[in-house]
Amino acid sequence: MEADLWAVGGSSSARLSEWLSATTAGLRHWRFTPGVTRFSSPVWPAVTIVIYVASLAWGQRAMMSRKPPHLRMLLVAHNTLCAAVSAALFASLAWALADKAPTTSLHQLVCSRVSHEDGRLQAVYYANYLMKYWELADTALLVARKRKVTFLHSFHHAATLALAHVHLVEHSAVQWVPILLNVAVHVLMYSYYAMTAVGHRPGVLVKSSLTAVQICQFVIGVTAACYGFGVYVAGGWDTGACWGTQLGAASGIGVLGLYLVLFVRFFRQTYLPDERPRGGKKVE
Repeated sequence: MEADLWAVGGSSSARLSEWLSATTAGLRHWRFTPGVTRFSSPVWPAVTIVIYVASLAWGQRAMMSRKPPHLRMLLVAHNTLCAAVSAALFASLAWALADKAPTTSLHQLVCSRVSHEDGRLQAVYYANYLMKYWELADTALLVARKRKVTFLHSFHHAATLALAHVHLVEHSAVQWVPILLNVAVHVLMYSYYAMTAVGHRPGVLVKSSLTAVQICQFVIGVTAACYGFGVYVAGGWDTGACWGTQLGAASGIGVLGLYLVLFVRFFRQTYLPDERPRGGKKVE
């Protein structure tokens, strides 16, 4: 009987694997093409970021004399949607990577042009990039509720949109590492926000753990980016050694490194008592 159950389970897994392979087969040859694919022009993120920053300043002034509206259902819907999309992106990217793993080394996944040109990966990268526009609504909801918008929050949203675009255009082979980690963290983060929107208030331990997970995300992301760039330099500044460009490497290491510094600073000032300002006021 036990053997039969294992056989049924194995058969179901095999059928699921076959279905996923058939479903994603059409994406293998999809390509993100700068200047052709929608929203691939750098004008899109540049103009969006300018509008974002201007709207943030205007919105905060406009809300000073207004009473914040009741947005509980909108908050629940927005955060639930973001968590669900992030989960779908994580599952899609993890599946594509797992499918490649038997014939592709970790080094090849990080540096190989052939690996990068798998359309399934590029499709997820592109969907993740588009999602960064939608996630700007996080800030709009904070402003509408008259909540404080920290520099860390606004900079993170704007810079991540720009970084996602740069890595697509510069064809950084290593980008799956920060993207996989980012969407995984977003599943946790947006689920947390959805819970708080319905009235559940997790303790400080949960909040500090989420920030710690984000810090780990940036440590791994910076490490992977530095590894790719190191291989590229050691190979004689040759893209054949590690696929990507100097702009892609510099932006990845620079932005992820700055995130790491800012999030560590936030963690220390928010959750470590000895790091809080005198008077007990928490810094965000």
